[in-house]
Amino acid sequence: MSKMLAKTAGFELLDTGAMYRAYTWAWIQDQRENPLATLESSLAKHVIEVVYVNGSTVVRCDGTDISSAIRGTEVTALVSEVAAQTRVREKAVSLQRELVTNALAAGIGVVLEGRDIGTTVLPDATFKFFLTADAHARAQRRAAEIDADSEQILEELEARDRADSQREASPLRAADDAIHIDATHMSPQEVVDLMMETIDGRASI
Repeated sequence: MSKMLAKTAGFELLDTGAMYRAYTWAWIQDQRENPLATLESSLAKHVIEVVYVNGSTVVRCDGTDISSAIRGTEVTALVSEVAAQTRVREKAVSLQRELVTNALAAGIGVVLEGRDIGTTVLPDATFKFFLTADAHARAQRRAAEIDADSEQILEELEARDRADSQREASPLRAADDAIHIDATHMSPQEVVDLMMETIDGRASI
């Protein structure tokens, strides 16, 4: 939906979750080479890039495209633990703000997708949408997207939600001024249409 919104609005898309997945993926690779490799050393060692190219998010680690690799189950199982680390979040948030600042300076609007955007990364964002949906519906959609077992996906989603909501650094929560959308019984296009109605409505005020 964030990709569709960016395309409809003519903006770029920044998938912040992909950053945390990239940091996680890099650490996993480092530990395979050296089981004693720390997350801190991995953060210092690698250059992570998240760019928007021809309507798609491309994630690179030291110049290598890892866009598909970061979506694997091994990364998914560990990403919440990595993302909860204060040093990781500081590094990611700094990069996210830098990318947004550069885009705005170039006259380009940006859609950010992530779990702490409206509360931590960009608390002054022009529009904040907080999407929710029934956990079973989310699991079925994700399972269909990656051709996986929906029950396993459901367990992973619920575990990640708990971890992200309880972490000390930038916990998952809605900003006080966020616009809530329950997408359980809505199609992606219906959600995007609702967002655009909100954006266009406010823009005309």
